Amino acid sequence: MEQETKECAVHNAREQIIDLWYRAESGGVDKNILARCAGILTRICYGFDMHNAAPCAFNQTLSLNRIPALGQTPALHDIPGPEDIPVNNLPEKTENFSGKAENNAAETFVRELTLIADIFEKKGSDLSRTALSFIQPLLSDHIELVKLHVTDKQCPAGTCFRKSSPPCQKACPAGIDIPGFMAETGKKNYGKAVEIITETNPFPYVCGMICPAPCENVCLRQYFDEPVFIRTMKAVAAKQTLKNQGGYPKPVKKKSTGKRVAIAGSGPAGLSAAFFLAKAGHFPVVFEQEENPGGMLRYGIPDFRLPVDILDKDISWIKSNGVEIKTGYKTKGISDFFKKGFHAVFISTGISVSRKIPFKGNDLPHVISGVDFLKRVNKHENPSIGSEVVVIGGGNVAVDVAMAALRQGAGKVHMVCLENADEMPASRHELKTATDEGIIVHNSWGPFKATADKTFEAVFCKRVFDETGRFSPEFDNEKKLNLQSDNILIAAGQTSDLSFLEENSKVKTKRGLISVNKNSYETAMEGVFAGGDVVSGPGIAVEAIKSGKQAAKAIDAWLIGKKSKETDNNNDPDIFSHMPPPLKVNALDRQGMKRAILEEERPEKRKNSYIPIEFELDPETAVMEAGRCLRCDICIGCGLCQFICSEMGVDAIRLAKTDDHRFAYVDFTTMADKCISCGACGEVCPTGAIEIVQHDLQRNTEFTGTGMCEHRVIQCAECKKPVMPERYYGFLEKRILKHQIRDKDSLRLCQACTMSAMAAKAIKFSSKN
Repeated sequence: MEQETKECAVHNAREQIIDLWYRAESGGVDKNILARCAGILTRICYGFDMHNAAPCAFNQTLSLNRIPALGQTPALHDIPGPEDIPVNNLPEKTENFSGKAENNAAETFVRELTLIADIFEKKGSDLSRTALSFIQPLLSDHIELVKLHVTDKQCPAGTCFRKSSPPCQKACPAGIDIPGFMAETGKKNYGKAVEIITETNPFPYVCGMICPAPCENVCLRQYFDEPVFIRTMKAVAAKQTLKNQGGYPKPVKKKSTGKRVAIAGSGPAGLSAAFFLAKAGHFPVVFEQEENPGGMLRYGIPDFRLPVDILDKDISWIKSNGVEIKTGYKTKGISDFFKKGFHAVFISTGISVSRKIPFKGNDLPHVISGVDFLKRVNKHENPSIGSEVVVIGGGNVAVDVAMAALRQGAGKVHMVCLENADEMPASRHELKTATDEGIIVHNSWGPFKATADKTFEAVFCKRVFDETGRFSPEFDNEKKLNLQSDNILIAAGQTSDLSFLEENSKVKTKRGLISVNKNSYETAMEGVFAGGDVVSGPGIAVEAIKSGKQAAKAIDAWLIGKKSKETDNNNDPDIFSHMPPPLKVNALDRQGMKRAILEEERPEKRKNSYIPIEFELDPETAVMEAGRCLRCDICIGCGLCQFICSEMGVDAIRLAKTDDHRFAYVDFTTMADKCISCGACGEVCPTGAIEIVQHDLQRNTEFTGTGMCEHRVIQCAECKKPVMPERYYGFLEKRILKHQIRDKDSLRLCQACTMSAMAAKAIKFSSKN
């Protein structure tokens, strides 16, 4: 097999043909043929068959001799397919297909590609020659690869036949069915929305408040305006469910196994592991050394971002589903858990200790841990901070520390970080909330010296990373920044407290983190697992939630004697698709609705208290935001609808090509002007994302719930039954007049009346003879 490790010749040919198709002149024959070719290659790469293949644009004259069954959806099955096309000059390597029933599908595709190649060769234009150079190798050098794709649905490179999961869901570490819960929220089925969320994430309200939303970064809506506002929709669903039902829906739990699991640490990883272990029928007990559970969710995130009552609501629900939490418990050692009768242990103690940064004077009493400062704030100890404060760090924790310092009475707060403005790890939105409150950010400066007289000196950082992307800061000691500071808060890195591990523990550590098997989350000690930040280092809460969920799966397998295989990639999110019916949204609204704006409290009011910065989204705005979703769970972005429309010479469907080799529906208005209601797009759509709906004398084309266009259907000239849309009739009429193929008036007869007319002509002809 001539196949490179990471490239597929079929996939590459498809991409090249699509690029050519985009460049071809609209309305030209070249574009029609390229569209046909792109459609064929798409079918091969996605594993679709040819039974509902659309008409060949370059064979439209033949097509008009077989007008679709009248009174029905335009019958693409009546239009010549590849079996009607004589095959000439097939490459020698295709001869082994002949006479083998199992290879009929492969032969069909090869016939199609061969015919297209012949047309490209005969046309002889620059565009045709380029296209031929992409197709010919498939017919000469890669026939076996084409056969493997078609008959066995295999791609050695792993590029084809990939699951076309929604990009947002793939980007969500927890793997939430985002289009599903969004649709239910849009219908105000809040309980069902929360049920969908909690299948993979037991913190619906918390994540609705604090998640940095990696899902929104890949939302295909961004290809024509802004991503759907996904994060806050979880908070809407959670809040309304609590309000209307008094609690979240109960999850389905398996029968009790009698197995007990000790979980050290009650942060998002520990509580998630406990929740999913309880669902699996085990009895998890969470041990927390602080007075209240939640870990860094409680002690590391200030109330202005995550009000503690919201955290308590999610934790109470987790407890109600079979999770016991013991607080104020100081872990004496891992072995102690086994002595208490536990069958397995999960370590999720997090990284709650600020890392020491090397600079002169870093041991002075006014140089303190930013994490410890936040913990004291969240414990309501009201720490005094002074009037002028320096925060070292450029991440979200540093932003929270700086904003908390402002609320603790600091008149001026400086953030000093190594990174320039574009490199800062803090989210753009969180950084803006800080600067709106008057926090001063000093980019590209590194700590150099702190003195007892409260002077802080930084040096200019010329670069943070070297050419390979490795952290390797380089400084210019000649350029310095001097600031006054009553306190210096270190918020540039955290580490874990592993003092609870026995000296002879088999649990291995590396650079202050616990080492585990990346697939099974197992440590080197039998029956001991670990996950969350104590394994991965600093991360976002939803990553810790994912870690806890996947670790629970591995622990469950271990407890019941089904060890996870090394090849199982347990770090991939589970993909659940509920496919609720789409919302009914009109085309103009779906095209033009802008991303919802989440109002915020005025900076001058909020910066002196811990009131929430954001106001939560109201249900009515959430309904509109849900209507912006493109429903990528239903539309898989294959592009067949666009290609068939182009092949027909209509070009009514306009999709945007994304960075993930898929297409996004971005134009909801053009079809109203250009569509002829032939139904070809609905016929080739493999998922039902496009539907042709006909009521009496009206035909509508819908994309995931949105009516794109509607056209009047003409009636049979004899019996008055519906025949075809008027726009489609006009489209066919032009070609009949052009090619003088048949009487155009015969198009206005239904199938039954056509047969009757033909029978009458036959009788009249036979009587004359």
